Amino acid sequence: MFDALLPIVLGTRDFGDGDASWEIWWSLPKALMQLDARRAKKTMKSGECLRPDNIGALSILFTLHDERENLSRAFGVALDPPVLWRLFDAAYKGEARTLPDRADDLMGLVLTFTADLDPTRTWREARQLIHSLGKEWAQGADFAQEALRRCKSIPEPEAALARLHRNPMSFSKPATDVLRAYELATHIVTDGLMLYYYTCGDQLASAAAGLKLLKLKRASEMLAKGSNMLVPKVKNPSLKQLRAAYDRLSDTDYQPFVSLVDRADGQTDLIRSRVKRYISAHPALFR
Repeated sequence: MFDALLPIVLGTRDFGDGDASWEIWWSLPKALMQLDARRAKKTMKSGECLRPDNIGALSILFTLHDERENLSRAFGVALDPPVLWRLFDAAYKGEARTLPDRADDLMGLVLTFTADLDPTRTWREARQLIHSLGKEWAQGADFAQEALRRCKSIPEPEAALARLHRNPMSFSKPATDVLRAYELATHIVTDGLMLYYYTCGDQLASAAAGLKLLKLKRASEMLAKGSNMLVPKVKNPSLKQLRAAYDRLSDTDYQPFVSLVDRADGQTDLIRSRVKRYISAHPALFR
């Protein structure tokens, strides 16, 4: 029976867009779950099933949504983000085949799944969807609100960094290094690169390790170059050495640092973006 129903759920058999056919589309995913839940979930989460041209994608996501809410951790393997975003983008452009006037519902449902996988984009898309649907109730907006709530479980870098300041042993080394990279970017924005060496020079090695982990080669080279210009031939200068070198700088001595400071200013957005992406991918490390 499962194999007989599977082609319909995969969208390889078409019953048209009439009311009777929609009854079939809504009931089939649940029927597959009753026949073989494990196999049904694996199939319905796949890109083979969640295609923009599959008229049953909306009912499939509804079924998976209900299943996840009921089972929580037992829901199993997460859905594939590129598959979900392809479906979302098609619905946004009006290219996804679905019930009339239900594209917003499809978009909202997709966001409830991407919230755990790509919270940064999900947050942006959910807010835009809610705004576009206005103040009147819409199911798509309800799903978007649910997505926003799920996104909030992702730690914010500012809060994590404040916790690190209170207790330097709060996080693992990779998490600490990533937060120190975020601290670097924040300090560049507020006080500039040179005062970073003076104020946070004791965290230089950790910030450098964070930049390496985030694959930010230019920012890493910039940080190392500034340190070497201040304290030549010392790989890991102490905070005392960095401060002493900074205090000795005259206006003339500072000139070679100008271009480096400008380069640092251009790196801050990228650093912070990479940090947020890393936290989104590894939220448990920052809780």
